[in-house]
Amino acid sequence: DARAAKELLSRHESAQLSVPGEAGPVTLSRTDFEALVDDDLRRVTDLAGRVVDQAGQDPLRGVHLVGGTSRIPRVAALLSSVLNLPVHQDPEPEAGQIVVRVRAAGVNFADVLVRQGRYPQPPELPTVPGSEVAGEADGRRVMALPRGGGYAEAIAVDESLVVPLPDGASFEEGAGFLLTYLTAWIPLTRQVRVGDGSVVLVHAGSGGVGSAAIQVAKHLGARAVATASTEEKRAVALEQGADEVLGYDEFAEKVRADVVLDPVGGEVFTQSFGVLNPLGTVVAIG
Repeated sequence: DARAAKELLSRHESAQLSVPGEAGPVTLSRTDFEALVDDDLRRVTDLAGRVVDQAGQDPLRGVHLVGGTSRIPRVAALLSSVLNLPVHQDPEPEAGQIVVRVRAAGVNFADVLVRQGRYPQPPELPTVPGSEVAGEADGRRVMALPRGGGYAEAIAVDESLVVPLPDGASFEEGAGFLLTYLTAWIPLTRQVRVGDGSVVLVHAGSGGVGSAAIQVAKHLGARAVATASTEEKRAVALEQGADEVLGYDEFAEKVRADVVLDPVGGEVFTQSFGVLNPLGTVVAIG
């Protein structure tokens, strides 16, 4: 009831209610809470009008309970009924998990394949895509690798899969970093030997993994040769630091490599064995 809700509010000084919009959440004050708890319909209606005015042209998606308010759903229910919006609560973390408030989510090719119904190990439907996010957790800026569901405002993630986001990096940069760069870093540093004088051939050099692989190869002292299908894509690979960029129809005759990193497969994978130097390695990704 109203008395119990007020008592809860008095014990939760940090209680906060926000209405998420495309441009960010509209946060309500403690006075606003008390207006809702008092069930004063006129004040609730006024408050709803202010929320809509603040949001402007950004569509409101729901009333989201955060922080100390998770135990008083009636507060959100009053506002949601006036605005005709659903009520959302933060996910409950399991043992070993923390909740990340998502500020940006990476769009990876695997997400595209899931949405197209072409992913080899499809998730059970309905599903929320998103396996890479950046945001805030326990007052820290972080990057994280959830097991799907990253296209959300908050998600519970295994704490072992959460890493600090450097101060100089944006949330958007953080959300596009872990999967692509780890996919390039692990094979080039753990599965093969790459160093000064090595030649690394990177297929699909303008893609996410390809761009990362070019940079990692150069960091390790190698000569990076990339392939791409169009002039525009080849220009992107050069911008990432490739020493040379070739088309798929010419690499087999023009390059010899110690390592080939191949996320393409098919005929490109088969032809890659023919460009290897003695003791060379082809690493297939995906």
